[in-house]
Amino acid sequence: MRLYQDTAPTEVKIDNITYTLSWIDADSEEGKEYLGRHDPANSEIRLNRALTLEHARDVLLHEIVHAFLWKGGLQNVRRVDDAEELVCTILPSAMIRLHRDNPVLWVWLFPEKQ
Repeated sequence: MRLYQDTAPTEVKIDNITYTLSWIDADSEEGKEYLGRHDPANSEIRLNRALTLEHARDVLLHEIVHAFLWKGGLQNVRRVDDAEELVCTILPSAMIRLHRDNPVLWVWLFPEKQ
């Protein structure tokens, strides 16, 4: 039986950065603490191997949004109003580029649409 992790993309391009997608063993220290991780220093997104397929899709998109916001500079914003405006500025074009640059990702996320 083929695991869904075997059919997942191994890379995700987010803007001009190619992230490696890898899996965390559920029994590891990291796996016990996290469902997913965005690691901008190493251009990596890690997902917990114990997740169901539906949950893995959700967590992957969650980590991709972390990457969008990190790349857009949200960590430097101090006021809530400014943060909201920055998020609304970052997300639309980031989502369009994500869709354009990652056809394999979209097949994995939405196989019923293929």
